[in-house]
Amino acid sequence: MNSLYIVLAVVIAVTNVKTLGALKVQVFYETLCPDSQHFITTQLNPTFAQLGSERIDLELIPYGHASEETDANGTKTFTCQHGPDECYGNKVHACVNNLSRAIEESLHFAYCSELSHTPANVTVLQVCAQGAGISWSKVEDCLSSGLADELLSANGRKTALVDAGNIPTIVFNKIYYPNRESAWFNFKETVCQFVDCIY
Repeated sequence: MNSLYIVLAVVIAVTNVKTLGALKVQVFYETLCPDSQHFITTQLNPTFAQLGSERIDLELIPYGHASEETDANGTKTFTCQHGPDECYGNKVHACVNNLSRAIEESLHFAYCSELSHTPANVTVLQVCAQGAGISWSKVEDCLSSGLADELLSANGRKTALVDAGNIPTIVFNKIYYPNRESAWFNFKETVCQFVDCIY
C-alpha cells in the first residue's frame, strides 16, 4: 500500500508547555512492513541520531497486527500479518531489545535490518546484531529458550493498549496528538514541537 495514503496514528501530550527532559516515544512496528521500514530508516533513525536520548526516550515494540494463541500445554503460537518470517523477525528484534544495554544498540540493529531488502533473513539479522554489539549466540538462546515468545507476548499486550489501526504506530507520552500524519512525514519537526531541540 502506498505510504502516502496511510493514516499514521500519532499520540502526544497536547500542551503549550514543552516537555521537560526527554519525550517518551513508543514505536509499534512489524519487521516486514514496508511502512515500518520506511519510517525507521528515513525518519526515526536520522532524527534520533541528531537529537539523541537526551530528547527522545525511545521504546521499540515489534508486534503490529500479529495474534497469539496458547495451547493447553502453555505453548504460544503467533500469526503475523506478513507471514512466519515476520514472526521470526519480530522475535529476534524483541530479543535484541531485551539484550541491549542501551536504546542506541536496539535502534542500530533495527535500522540495519530494516534497511535490508530481506529484514527477517537470518544472515542479515546476525550481521546487524553483531554490528550493534549484540551476541548472536545470546539471541539464539533467547529464541530457543522460549524467552522470545514471552517477550513477543508482552509486546502484544502493549500493542493492544493503543489504537494500532495502522502500522507503524507512533505514540508520544501516551496521549493522542491531533495531527495524525505529522510524525510520518516530519518526525523531527513533530518531536521538536514538544521538546527544545538544539542540534
